[in-house]
Amino acid sequence: MSLLNSLLADAKKPEIPFGIHGNCKLTGFHRGEKHKNDGTVIKLNGFTTFSLYKGDPKKKKVTHQKEISWFNIDTTNDKAYDNFVTQMQQMEGILSCYYTKEEISKDFDFFRSSDIDTVEEFEEIFSTPKEVQKVHAQMLDNYFDMIEALLEDGSDETLRIKMVYSFNGRNLQAPRYGVFVESENVAIEDTTLMITDREKKGKEQSTAAPKSKTPINTNI
Repeated sequence: MSLLNSLLADAKKPEIPFGIHGNCKLTGFHRGEKHKNDGTVIKLNGFTTFSLYKGDPKKKKVTHQKEISWFNIDTTNDKAYDNFVTQMQQMEGILSCYYTKEEISKDFDFFRSSDIDTVEEFEEIFSTPKEVQKVHAQMLDNYFDMIEALLEDGSDETLRIKMVYSFNGRNLQAPRYGVFVESENVAIEDTTLMITDREKKGKEQSTAAPKSKTPINTNI
């Protein structure tokens, strides 16, 4: 491949469109913070990139990409505990596409390095922002360590991914709640991924839906 074609192949791809798409892989991650052009910190974390392929993923023909992330945990928000648990569950959902329950229990369990043994003790730390940040940072470290390991191993596992619009129709994103990826080894009749009526409404309200030839499938 010529240098020009190589650079063009590596250029930023369109976002994965609204809907549920197969032939997808987890292809990258970013530890730590990201910044806006003016230097201010983006209040997001857990940056994880998914790529959509045309044909055999081994041929590396990526057509679309999406970097997903989660909002930072704000302990002044009444929903801080729920937001933490939601992020934990969604990260576990990603890892479960590649790892067994035993492996996740062993390597993702960030509570093992803390003195937190019960749900009540976990709830109590939300009155201490530094403790929340410490536990959240350990969760991210464990998550990224496992993602890094599977990328180094070159997993051939392909996924289905669900992308939706925010309820105001402005942002294309992974759902803020619930599972949004699953292994393609899951039979279609057993899938847990579906587009809800509320998510369809978000699509209708979209003011900047991406123009893509990729079929949108809302029936699986």
